[in-house]
Amino acid sequence: MYKRQTKDESDDEKEKNSSAEKEEDSDDDDKKDPQPSREYKFEVGPGSGQIQFSHDSRQVAFLQAPKDKAARAAKKSGDPPRNKAVLLNLETGEKSEFEKIQRFSFASENPNCLALQKIKPKGRPSDDKGWDGTDLVIHNLKTGTQINIGNVKSFAFNKPGTFLAMVIDAEDKAGNGLQLFHVNENRIETLENGDAKYRSLSWTREGDALAMLRAKKDDEYENPQHHVVAFSDVGGARQTKIEIDPEKYGAIPDDMTISPNRSPQWSDERDLILFGIHERKPKDDDKDKKDDTDKDDEKKPGKKSAEDELAELVIWHWQDPRLQSMQQVQESRDKNKSDLCVYQIDEKKTLRLADDEIPEVNVSRPHKFAVGTDNRKYERFGNLEGTRYRDVYSIDLKTGKRKLVLEKAQYVFGVSPDGTSLLYYRDDGHFFVYDMVKGTHTNITENVDASFINTESD
Repeated sequence: MYKRQTKDESDDEKEKNSSAEKEEDSDDDDKKDPQPSREYKFEVGPGSGQIQFSHDSRQVAFLQAPKDKAARAAKKSGDPPRNKAVLLNLETGEKSEFEKIQRFSFASENPNCLALQKIKPKGRPSDDKGWDGTDLVIHNLKTGTQINIGNVKSFAFNKPGTFLAMVIDAEDKAGNGLQLFHVNENRIETLENGDAKYRSLSWTREGDALAMLRAKKDDEYENPQHHVVAFSDVGGARQTKIEIDPEKYGAIPDDMTISPNRSPQWSDERDLILFGIHERKPKDDDKDKKDDTDKDDEKKPGKKSAEDELAELVIWHWQDPRLQSMQQVQESRDKNKSDLCVYQIDEKKTLRLADDEIPEVNVSRPHKFAVGTDNRKYERFGNLEGTRYRDVYSIDLKTGKRKLVLEKAQYVFGVSPDGTSLLYYRDDGHFFVYDMVKGTHTNITENVDASFINTESD
């Protein structure tokens, strides 16, 4: 019996058939073109790491150290094992390897550039007796092309990834200085050049200014003379070079110079440069002669060295503010200590913020005020009893004016994000905020129905 198919029935049937065909096509597509795995595995040896992703997360790079067996074989042959950098495209799975790499970095927010620094050749002397620069390979992730720049000691991209700053350290200081690679233009610009050593390169957070230290030997002193060299509006039409010479400013005493232990830093408004100073050590000619004599004596057969003959003796006075054990632990910190200074760009004047009266000074962004602390009156008591107090000062970075804010304070929590307020806790059980602009103290927990005292602590 013939049955006529209605329009609705025909449409429903067609829809079912169409859905079935789509599912079948989809199954065929899955069989023909399976999705690539998103998991990648690499066998690495001890010391591998430094994993970084490009800004667009399409590339990843890491250092790959030789596995144990290969590392042992390299050591036996007298050639230490060398790390290599591995670059992986996470979309295509394509892998690239770069041999003998000690450090690498993607170009911050620019996803198209990778810089890789080669390992220093074996046996080459360093510091004053040699040079620390090595080859730097700049790899374009978009085109695959490479540029090799020699004698690079350190490097850093700015935040947008438009500039790469490179400190050059070459044999006999030939061409030493600061070079700037324009990433998008593939060209190099020399910003600073001289017969000196350069170090402590740092960009601002926004990447529009940088600063570093330049060191030259001084025959009258053991430590070299450092200058601050800084640039504002880097790569722009108003690019400006600023140099801070410690001998030109009265705020820096004659027996002190710029310290290499604190990297120079720009303020947020680019009107200040912060840096540290430390004591200069005059050369002792008699000591140098004695050292040469001792070295000659040590070479004689049967002669004991001065180090073998001297006994170790540590003396501590019972009234010393720091215990002898604490002095030993903090010896390295004491040697590297520096006093914070600030250079005012417009006034061309230096202010010393830290000294013997206020030895510890810290500056918070956006660089309006500094907070200084002095614990000398309470240091011995704190080391013996465990409860530590300090006097707290606010310091205006424009004028250098100091103001005693708190005496014998125990709990100080830091500066507000706008750099104008200081949070602290008092023994009466309340939190206070000190306004460094107005000079006022405000109890912020006075009307809070809660106790901030730990009753279980004695």
